[in-house]
Amino acid sequence: MRNIRGFTLLELLIATMLTTLLMMGVVAVVAEMGSSAAGVTLPACADAGPTGQTARAEDIAAWVGMLRDDLNQARLITRRGPGVLEMVGYASLDAQRREITHRPVTLLYKIENIDGLQWVIRRQAALDVLTNQNVRRDLVCCGVTRFEVVMQGRERNNSATPSANEAIWRLRVWVGAGELPAHDVIVAPCRRGNI
Repeated sequence: MRNIRGFTLLELLIATMLTTLLMMGVVAVVAEMGSSAAGVTLPACADAGPTGQTARAEDIAAWVGMLRDDLNQARLITRRGPGVLEMVGYASLDAQRREITHRPVTLLYKIENIDGLQWVIRRQAALDVLTNQNVRRDLVCCGVTRFEVVMQGRERNNSATPSANEAIWRLRVWVGAGELPAHDVIVAPCRRGNI
Protein backbone atom coordinates (compact mmCIF):
# COMPACT_ATOMS: atom_id res chain seq x y z
CA MET A 1 0.00 0.00 0.00
CA ARG A 2 1.32 3.42 -0.96
CA ASN A 3 1.60 6.20 1.58
CA ILE A 4 0.19 9.35 -0.15
CA ARG A 5 0.67 12.48 1.86
CA GLY A 6 -1.80 15.38 1.48
CA PHE A 7 -1.92 18.90 2.88
CA THR A 8 -2.34 19.28 6.59
CA LEU A 9 -5.03 21.46 8.08
CA LEU A 10 -2.37 23.96 9.23
CA GLU A 11 -0.94 24.28 5.70
CA LEU A 12 -4.41 24.90 4.27
CA LEU A 13 -5.13 27.60 6.87
CA ILE A 14 -1.84 29.39 6.15
CA ALA A 15 -2.47 29.27 2.38
CA THR A 16 -6.00 30.63 2.87
CA MET A 17 -4.73 33.45 5.10
CA LEU A 18 -2.01 34.45 2.60
CA THR A 19 -4.53 34.42 -0.26
CA THR A 20 -6.91 36.60 1.76
CA LEU A 21 -4.17 39.15 2.53
CA LEU A 22 -3.14 39.24 -1.12
CA MET A 23 -6.72 39.80 -2.26
CA MET A 24 -7.21 42.59 0.31
CA GLY A 25 -4.15 44.33 -1.12
CA VAL A 26 -5.44 43.98 -4.69
CA VAL A 27 -8.87 45.35 -3.73
CA ALA A 28 -7.27 48.32 -1.95
CA VAL A 29 -5.14 49.19 -5.00
CA VAL A 30 -8.09 48.90 -7.39
CA ALA A 31 -10.29 51.04 -5.11
CA GLU A 32 -7.56 53.72 -4.90
CA MET A 33 -7.18 53.78 -8.69
CA GLY A 34 -10.94 54.10 -9.16
CA SER A 35 -11.33 56.96 -6.69
CA SER A 36 -8.41 58.96 -8.11
CA ALA A 37 -9.56 58.50 -11.70
CA ALA A 38 -13.10 59.56 -10.79
CA GLY A 39 -11.88 62.85 -9.30
CA VAL A 40 -10.00 63.98 -12.43
CA THR A 41 -12.03 66.20 -14.74
CA LEU A 42 -10.64 67.56 -17.93
CA PRO A 43 -11.83 70.90 -19.28
CA ALA A 44 -14.30 70.67 -22.13
CA CYS A 45 -14.13 72.64 -25.34
CA ALA A 46 -17.54 74.09 -26.10
CA ASP A 47 -18.51 74.59 -29.74
CA ALA A 48 -19.46 78.18 -30.42
CA GLY A 49 -18.64 80.96 -32.79
CA PRO A 50 -16.89 80.90 -36.16
CA THR A 51 -13.73 79.33 -34.75
CA GLY A 52 -15.68 76.45 -33.21
CA GLN A 53 -14.22 77.05 -29.77
CA THR A 54 -14.61 79.31 -26.80
CA ALA A 55 -13.25 79.41 -23.26
CA ARG A 56 -15.91 78.67 -20.66
CA ALA A 57 -16.15 80.71 -17.46
CA GLU A 58 -15.85 77.53 -15.33
CA ASP A 59 -12.58 76.61 -17.06
CA ILE A 60 -11.21 80.14 -16.56
CA ALA A 61 -12.14 79.98 -12.85
CA ALA A 62 -10.38 76.60 -12.49
CA TRP A 63 -7.34 78.02 -14.31
CA VAL A 64 -7.26 81.03 -11.95
CA GLY A 65 -7.21 78.68 -8.94
CA MET A 66 -4.41 76.59 -10.45
CA LEU A 67 -2.46 79.71 -11.44
CA ARG A 68 -2.84 81.17 -7.93
CA ASP A 69 -1.31 78.03 -6.42
CA ASP A 70 1.51 78.04 -8.97
CA LEU A 71 2.29 81.73 -8.39
CA ASN A 72 2.26 81.25 -4.60
CA GLN A 73 4.86 78.48 -4.89
CA ALA A 74 6.97 80.16 -7.60
CA ARG A 75 10.44 81.50 -6.86
CA LEU A 76 11.16 82.76 -10.39
CA ILE A 77 8.53 83.95 -12.88
CA THR A 78 9.39 84.79 -16.48
CA ARG A 79 7.00 86.09 -19.13
CA ARG A 80 8.13 84.91 -22.55
CA GLY A 81 5.56 87.01 -24.42
CA PRO A 82 1.80 86.79 -24.92
CA GLY A 83 0.67 83.22 -24.47
CA VAL A 84 3.80 81.90 -22.69
CA LEU A 85 4.55 82.00 -18.95
CA GLU A 86 7.41 80.13 -17.27
CA MET A 87 7.90 79.54 -13.54
CA VAL A 88 10.35 77.74 -11.32
CA GLY A 89 9.10 76.79 -7.88
CA TYR A 90 7.52 74.13 -5.72
CA ALA A 91 4.08 73.62 -7.31
CA SER A 92 4.42 70.10 -8.70
CA LEU A 93 1.03 68.43 -9.10
CA ASP A 94 0.56 64.80 -8.14
CA ALA A 95 -0.66 62.79 -11.15
CA GLN A 96 -3.46 60.92 -9.37
CA ARG A 97 -4.73 63.26 -6.67
CA ARG A 98 -4.10 66.57 -8.49
CA GLU A 99 -2.70 68.07 -5.27
CA ILE A 100 0.46 70.13 -4.86
CA THR A 101 3.37 67.98 -3.65
CA HIS A 102 5.81 70.88 -3.03
CA ARG A 103 8.53 69.22 -5.12
CA PRO A 104 10.82 71.48 -7.19
CA VAL A 105 9.48 71.92 -10.68
CA THR A 106 9.69 74.05 -13.82
CA LEU A 107 6.26 75.09 -15.10
CA LEU A 108 5.36 76.35 -18.55
CA TYR A 109 1.93 77.67 -19.53
CA LYS A 110 1.69 77.81 -23.30
CA ILE A 111 -0.97 77.82 -26.03
CA GLU A 112 -0.81 74.84 -28.40
CA ASN A 113 -2.96 73.76 -31.31
CA ILE A 114 -4.34 70.26 -30.74
CA ASP A 115 -6.58 68.82 -33.47
CA GLY A 116 -7.51 72.29 -34.69
CA LEU A 117 -8.39 73.63 -31.22
CA GLN A 118 -6.36 76.14 -29.23
CA TRP A 119 -5.51 74.77 -25.74
CA VAL A 120 -3.63 76.29 -22.85
CA ILE A 121 -1.22 73.57 -21.72
CA ARG A 122 0.42 73.37 -18.29
CA ARG A 123 3.73 71.55 -18.65
CA GLN A 124 5.66 70.60 -15.53
CA ALA A 125 9.14 69.10 -15.41
CA ALA A 126 10.32 67.86 -12.03
CA LEU A 127 13.76 69.12 -11.04
CA ASP A 128 14.46 66.37 -8.51
CA VAL A 129 13.94 63.43 -10.90
CA LEU A 130 16.66 62.86 -13.46
CA THR A 131 14.82 60.59 -15.89
CA ASN A 132 13.05 61.08 -19.16
CA GLN A 133 9.69 60.44 -17.45
CA ASN A 134 9.65 63.57 -15.30
CA VAL A 135 7.55 65.69 -17.69
CA ARG A 136 3.78 65.99 -17.36
CA ARG A 137 1.38 67.96 -19.54
CA ASP A 138 -2.15 68.94 -18.52
CA LEU A 139 -4.92 70.52 -20.58
CA VAL A 140 -6.00 73.69 -18.78
CA CYS A 141 -8.43 75.64 -20.95
CA CYS A 142 -9.74 75.41 -24.50
CA GLY A 143 -10.48 78.24 -26.91
CA VAL A 144 -7.83 80.69 -25.74
CA THR A 145 -6.06 82.53 -28.57
CA ARG A 146 -3.83 84.64 -26.32
CA PHE A 147 -3.27 85.24 -22.62
CA GLU A 148 -1.18 87.49 -20.40
CA VAL A 149 -0.29 87.23 -16.74
CA VAL A 150 0.90 90.58 -15.46
CA MET A 151 1.77 91.86 -12.02
CA GLN A 152 -0.56 94.71 -11.28
CA GLY A 153 1.08 95.86 -8.09
CA ARG A 154 1.77 94.96 -4.52
CA GLU A 155 -0.58 94.97 -1.59
CA ARG A 156 0.74 96.08 1.77
CA ASN A 157 -0.24 93.82 4.63
CA ASN A 158 -0.50 95.05 8.24
CA SER A 159 2.36 92.75 9.26
CA ALA A 160 5.65 94.33 10.33
CA THR A 161 7.77 91.76 8.48
CA PRO A 162 9.55 92.79 5.26
CA SER A 163 7.91 89.95 3.34
CA ALA A 164 4.47 91.38 3.96
CA ASN A 165 4.24 92.81 0.44
CA GLU A 166 2.07 90.56 -1.69
CA ALA A 167 1.98 90.60 -5.47
CA ILE A 168 -1.37 91.14 -7.16
CA TRP A 169 -1.57 89.37 -10.50
CA ARG A 170 -4.00 89.84 -13.37
CA LEU A 171 -4.91 87.16 -15.91
CA ARG A 172 -6.13 88.52 -19.23
CA VAL A 173 -7.55 86.00 -21.71
CA TRP A 174 -8.39 86.61 -25.36
CA VAL A 175 -10.84 84.45 -27.30
CA GLY A 176 -10.97 84.87 -31.05
CA ALA A 177 -9.48 87.80 -32.94
CA GLY A 178 -10.84 90.62 -30.75
CA GLU A 179 -8.57 93.37 -29.45
CA LEU A 180 -10.08 93.38 -25.96
CA PRO A 181 -9.71 90.41 -23.61
CA ALA A 182 -12.81 88.29 -23.12
CA HIS A 183 -11.81 87.58 -19.51
CA ASP A 184 -9.89 89.93 -17.23
CA VAL A 185 -9.50 88.34 -13.79
CA ILE A 186 -7.58 89.41 -10.71
CA VAL A 187 -5.62 86.49 -9.27
CA ALA A 188 -5.71 86.81 -5.48
CA PRO A 189 -2.57 88.26 -3.87
CA CYS A 190 0.37 85.91 -3.88
CA ARG A 191 2.92 85.71 -1.11
CA ARG A 192 6.02 85.71 -3.31
CA GLY A 193 7.09 86.09 -6.88
CA ASN A 194 9.73 87.95 -8.82
CA ILE A 195 9.14 88.91 -12.40
